[in-house]
Amino acid sequence: MQALTGAEDRRLRDLVRNLMQALTGPEDRRIRDLVRRRMRTLTGAEDRRLRDLVRSVLDKPPVVRLRDKFSFMFGVLGCGVVEAVALLAPGRFWMCYAAYIVPLLMARLYLYVGLGWHYFLLDFCYASNLLCLVLIFVWPSSTTLLVMNFVQATGPLAVAIPTWRNSLVFHSLDKVTSAYIHALPPLLCFLMRWYPPQGWSLPWPHLSQPLPDQLDIGWAGGCALGGYLVWQSAQLLITEVVFPAAASYDTSIRTLTRPKPDKPPPSCYSGVTKPVYVMCTRLGVMRKDELFDAEQMKTKLVFISVQLVYTALTVVPACYLWSCPRVHLLYLAAILAICVWNGASYYIEVFSKAYRKQFEGTDGAPPPPQQFQPDLVCEEITGADGSNVTGDDS
Repeated sequence: MQALTGAEDRRLRDLVRNLMQALTGPEDRRIRDLVRRRMRTLTGAEDRRLRDLVRSVLDKPPVVRLRDKFSFMFGVLGCGVVEAVALLAPGRFWMCYAAYIVPLLMARLYLYVGLGWHYFLLDFCYASNLLCLVLIFVWPSSTTLLVMNFVQATGPLAVAIPTWRNSLVFHSLDKVTSAYIHALPPLLCFLMRWYPPQGWSLPWPHLSQPLPDQLDIGWAGGCALGGYLVWQSAQLLITEVVFPAAASYDTSIRTLTRPKPDKPPPSCYSGVTKPVYVMCTRLGVMRKDELFDAEQMKTKLVFISVQLVYTALTVVPACYLWSCPRVHLLYLAAILAICVWNGASYYIEVFSKAYRKQFEGTDGAPPPPQQFQPDLVCEEITGADGSNVTGDDS
């Protein structure tokens, strides 16, 4: 590149000066001054960011109410679409499942990574949904994968809804996502078992071997528990060796074992953690008045063992449901009814009071923005009074 001559350099400087004057007015005013003036016009202050202005607008009571109304409407319509596809086109439900679960998982990934809650995404419920997607799009010919997904989704994943009090709260994307993550895979496996996709007659030509009329509990349970142990080993490897969770990050076990302030054990725990603590103290695993410590290996082994026993116990009835369509239908209906009941309980007992209090203020001042709380894995650790382990209503 040739060097500019003196005349060319002057012409270039004059061109830049004229351009600056056209954009900003006087020559001595820089673009930074223009930006500051525009920001002051938009936000009311030069040092106030545009994102803060947008956040303050979104937190105003009328906007919050409108947003919640739209969320509620789309939540109800979404359930209607799921019901319509399951009843009218059960053989195509796998399309509906993929159309729902992929965007919901992507949205949760975006939200949780941004909030530093990405370690929650390593929980078993997400692995089970990924295996369902693998069965649909990658390996539809695997009988073993189909049976493993059926047992895992019908057993531990479905039973997690009453165990962890998942609730169908229509206006909350986080709660709806948690409910769908646990409810859609059991419904998918039910329809794939009793209403195979079009062209997938029994024996399915896509499968490596015909489906059995009954499942051998040893083989089917072994497949399910084998997949669970692979997930558990991978989770421990990632969280304990490869990417240990920093103290600033929330994980499932940290949230499970976080005690409520100013309460002695076991009253400081709620949900599943409280009976686990009582059992550990009676067995001598925990000393009296000793608290769970999420950083100690003893606490981690306690909850790993409890989840393993829970998984082993729930896969047994799932194997039986493989050959009993009517019982399977009643079982699935009961699980979904509990999810709806939990949502109704949340609306009546918790949300109605909290929502009214949210907009109570002096002189019409907008309420302070609420801090978003994760619906914990597998996932809502909520007590009978509607409060979760952290003591906050998510």
